[in-house]
Amino acid sequence: MAIKTIEVICIPCQKCERLLKQIENTIKSMELQKKIKIDYQIKHTCQIKEINKYSLNPSQVPALIINGNLELAGHIEPLVLRAKLESIHSGY
Repeated sequence: MAIKTIEVICIPCQKCERLLKQIENTIKSMELQKKIKIDYQIKHTCQIKEINKYSLNPSQVPALIINGNLELAGHIEPLVLRAKLESIHSGY
């Protein structure tokens, strides 16, 4: 399954801004490494009430939703983020 949509749910803060940059940099790196183009849309949702859809509480932000599925929440390490994005993109 390819990465189609990425949504970060968090109030505007340094954590979510850093995560958005990490996502973009990781995808660029994957594109260069695999010589492919990943067409995706990224969205930053600032309404914390949106996390209720995923049975999370406000302390578990940022929440990372990929292709409509909650994939990661809370403190997200760059290596974990890369592994998750590569896993989803490769279909495993």
